[in-house]
Amino acid sequence: MREFSLRMQGCDVGTWQQFLKSRSLYSGSVSGRFDDATERATREYQRRSRIQEDGVAGGATVEQARREGFVTPRDSGAGGDHFTLDPGVVLSSNARHIIRKIAENYYLRTCGTLEVHSGTRTPQKQAQAMWNNWYYGRNRKIRYKDRQAEEEIYAAYLEGRRNGAGQGETVEAVTRVIETQVRNGTYISRHLQGEAVDILPGTNPPLQPKVLEEVVTELLGSGHCYPEEDHFHIQF
Repeated sequence: MREFSLRMQGCDVGTWQQFLKSRSLYSGSVSGRFDDATERATREYQRRSRIQEDGVAGGATVEQARREGFVTPRDSGAGGDHFTLDPGVVLSSNARHIIRKIAENYYLRTCGTLEVHSGTRTPQKQAQAMWNNWYYGRNRKIRYKDRQAEEEIYAAYLEGRRNGAGQGETVEAVTRVIETQVRNGTYISRHLQGEAVDILPGTNPPLQPKVLEEVVTELLGSGHCYPEEDHFHIQF
């Protein structure tokens, strides 16, 4: 990897700023620009690590940082949106705007992209997602805020199981309950309103959960990013 020094730019610089921030040495924004504040923080890191204080992140400085958990960045590709959509994923205009900002900030800190696994859902897609969770025992610790709506949907699922109905028939029954709720103004999930996305962890380079949660919190506030068993749920 290249050395970082004053006036340099790039997501790899952003990963260095993120590392300094994690060590409480840098309090500025993770901008991907090696500015004066970044140089001062680098010098302070070198001083604490008893390394030559030249303000340049390279050589012995980076080697020491690696021993402390710094991940050598590998650029996933500059330019354009820093997220991908799985086949069939639909995003509302608001969701696309927000995930673009989240992905851009995440990219600056990691050089990585985000994989969006789910966006706006129809009642049928929501029913299928809930059937998958219940049938396969996924995300069992996750409960919906509207417990009454959840219980109504779960009752339809249980009835299908008791009657020996197959997946398709049960999902149709669950879909009808969700459709009725939506007509009455009840939305079991923000996905139904185009106000949520699910992010998969299996990206390349690997997803850094703490950084993603930090970015979401900085942009949207607390309580918008929820780690689940097989993905990260972000709602607006």
